Amino acid sequence: MHSGRKVAAQQRVGIALVTTASKTLSPWNTQLYTDYLPSVGGVIRLTNGDLSPDNLYIVVVSGGGGDKPAVSDTAVAFPMDAGSDPGNVKPLWVSRDFDSLYSVAVTETAVYIGGHFRYEPSQLASIPWPGEDNRNYGWGESLGAGVLGNEVVRRDMLGALDPATGTALEWNPGAEALLGRGHLEAIPRGLLVGIDGAVIAGQSIGRHAFFDFENIPPPAATETFIDLPFEGGTVTGGSVFTFEGRASAIPTVSHVQLEIQKRTNSEYLQDDGVTWSATWNAIDALLGESGTTETPWSFMSAPAGSFRVYARTFAQDGSRDTTKAAKKFEATVQDNAAPDTTIILPAEGTINTNTFVVAGKSYDYTAVTNFIPVGGRALDDLGIARVTVTVRNTVTGLYLRADGTMGASSTSAPTSNHSAYLTNPGGSGSNYSFSTPTLAPGTYEVSAQPVDSVGQVLLLPYLATVTVIAG
Repeated sequence: MHSGRKVAAQQRVGIALVTTASKTLSPWNTQLYTDYLPSVGGVIRLTNGDLSPDNLYIVVVSGGGGDKPAVSDTAVAFPMDAGSDPGNVKPLWVSRDFDSLYSVAVTETAVYIGGHFRYEPSQLASIPWPGEDNRNYGWGESLGAGVLGNEVVRRDMLGALDPATGTALEWNPGAEALLGRGHLEAIPRGLLVGIDGAVIAGQSIGRHAFFDFENIPPPAATETFIDLPFEGGTVTGGSVFTFEGRASAIPTVSHVQLEIQKRTNSEYLQDDGVTWSATWNAIDALLGESGTTETPWSFMSAPAGSFRVYARTFAQDGSRDTTKAAKKFEATVQDNAAPDTTIILPAEGTINTNTFVVAGKSYDYTAVTNFIPVGGRALDDLGIARVTVTVRNTVTGLYLRADGTMGASSTSAPTSNHSAYLTNPGGSGSNYSFSTPTLAPGTYEVSAQPVDSVGQVLLLPYLATVTVIAG
């Protein structure tokens, strides 16, 4: 794995396979990184890779270039067998992790990754990856990739992916570090971790940790499993959320107790399913079957926020699961959801024409060529009040101001937020359009941010990057 373009005078962008016995370059090659070079500024930032124990595939991770699938802030699996087209080996899967990855270790049952990321694709993620291709969901002051709901799960700097799909497994120890830089090394006994922080799995352990695969308790006679929500996942709905799981006990299952606790203030949900109190409380789940050794269970409630859920199975003979099943999750009510939008124009690439139709409105700039037309559609359940457009030069960092000049974004300077024209103001769906004045040739980042009728704002504006050339 490298950041160059050639090996042994042959094009091998990102990855090259060398046959050590003969000291020659293998025909194995992928065009994935070549195809994406324009979108990442011509630089591929691969940070680590690891070969599967059976030698059938390799997983390569990247970081430092921003959230740009499929080649930046991702884990990508490639088959080692080049097949019938060795010059264009296709990925087995791409895991979009939304922020930098620095380490990877592949075992028979998991692909362990480490880095600066906060989210992984869930088992419900869209294929080939969740989210819009040209939208940055990287971690910051906003919700990050959490806006993608149940397509992602929360993972702090450490995670495990399914070797078959690249989606998140339930393993979620979490880590606190600076950049999350470090190393993962899988050995037969377990997983060695090195990181630029001091806390892993909630324990202050210094720069190193070890997860012992042999230190796992054997199956017990009484056990509890939580199937939904996913560990670290986001559940969304109107007024009700459903928790689901499985229970087993010998001789038979008596009941399953749930504890639902706020992570912000440690309050517990009370028996009415609405009230919260600092007093510990457990609520019985609804059993799918009674008088059996195994049964599904479920519970419906209406929380909204950040929670832990604990579940414990009790047997008819009075014994119980010695360890509670536990999961962390986020719950959001979408009766009044934040607005969303898309950008139809500008298309990613180069602007070199002067006639556009945006959101049903025609623009003819036969005398002026250096401008950007912006247009798309905004949606909201309550109604779109406005769409704000910003235009930033990616080289200078300066913003287009209301008076047509370029300057820093500041409350003391003319605003860099521009109101777009709406075809249906106040409606649940509205096209919008905006056209910049003449701009100097260069590369610009255009964002569109809708606001609904009660002031809710799309926290992650939709972004498009376009190059303006002289006409």
